[in-house]
Amino acid sequence: MSTRDASPAALAGLDMGEVRRLLAGDHDDPHHILGAHPYSAGVSGVLVRAMHPDAVRAEALLADGKRVELDRLVGGLFGALIPGAKLPLRYRLRFHFGGGATWALPLIPIQALT
Repeated sequence: MSTRDASPAALAGLDMGEVRRLLAGDHDDPHHILGAHPYSAGVSGVLVRAMHPDAVRAEALLADGKRVELDRLVGGLFGALIPGAKLPLRYRLRFHFGGGATWALPLIPIQALT
């Protein structure tokens, strides 16, 4: 599990009421929070957030082979800023679970959903 502090950028613009609804499975627009979103406050890049309630770690696997560790934000919500990245961002998500199991989503281009 990552011992780093959650990235302030990954928390940017999040309303904690919305986050609680997301974690409870009650959010009517989860991709308002999850997925790839443009970011330009100070550093330009793409903000990636993902969620799996049972994951202990998460990472974004970029099409160019780079791995980006997603910080645990709260509960099963993870996120990180990828400086210099642009949309559409081609990446996969890989979740890590207790006992060493992993699960990865296929590589797909993701547009900003904001």
